[in-house]
Amino acid sequence: MIKSIDFTSVKASVHPHFMYNSLNTLANLSLVAPEKIHGLCVQMADFLRYSVSYSSRPQVSLADEINHIQNYLAVERERFPEKIKLNIRISEQANAAQVFPLLLFPLIENSIKHGINSSTDSGFISVDATVANETLTVRIENSVDPSGTKADSTGIGLSTLRKRLHAHFGVNFQLYTKTTDGSFIVQVELPFTIHLVTQSAESLA
Repeated sequence: MIKSIDFTSVKASVHPHFMYNSLNTLANLSLVAPEKIHGLCVQMADFLRYSVSYSSRPQVSLADEINHIQNYLAVERERFPEKIKLNIRISEQANAAQVFPLLLFPLIENSIKHGINSSTDSGFISVDATVANETLTVRIENSVDPSGTKADSTGIGLSTLRKRLHAHFGVNFQLYTKTTDGSFIVQVELPFTIHLVTQSAESLA
């Protein structure tokens, strides 16, 4: 049985930072590339619609989660042109997996804050998701610059995610982190479940 999950702290962290960064990005684009503004506004609206409406559903597809982080990263890539190399590889089976909303966002946000923003050069973010033996495995890796400026870290993001995973799956999950030479890896393993009838993120509006 799925327990109720308190998204309040997650939701509060999404909107202020995203809106501040997005408005600054739009202001800069209005001066140098106004033709990009419409498309970016659409992606911002989709991101916010998903973030606001998620509370109406206990589960979403991983495909919806991927679309959500892609909308977020569209803004971040405008903030840091040519600094973010993004590679997303999601198997067809993994796309259909049911997860709770905003599973991926805090992990991608950490990749930006502690990886890309702290780097003096370009960096990468890789998102991989596969299904094997009835287990969904999501692996997020980002570059780390040992010589870059270190962002302050409270450790709350991963701790909150672990609590949400426990509330949703009990002990039936794994969350691993690993630091290698030049990268940081987070891997989440969850029971693989699907709905016979799925709904897209647009239906949440």
